[in-house]
Amino acid sequence: MESVLQQDFADWEMVISDDEGLVGESCRLLSEYVSTEPRIRVVETRRGRGQVENTNNAMLACRGPWIKLLHDDDWLAPGALTSFARLA
Repeated sequence: MESVLQQDFADWEMVISDDEGLVGESCRLLSEYVSTEPRIRVVETRRGRGQVENTNNAMLACRGPWIKLLHDDDWLAPGALTSFARLA
């Protein structure tokens, strides 16, 4: 998440699909980000559906014309979104 927040390209949205529910460390952390960054949204997936449904759920909730998928252990290099936008 931090690697997206640090991008020099500002026109992005981050859609996070979470199947943990309203308890746990993930919920607390996501709540903090959402409360301070309006470009971040969390959509809930029914508990225990796994990575594929979480990914599909997030992509269906995206509003923009382009999607860059990032899993929980991925990050963006500095300037990556600017490069992607220029190439698109």
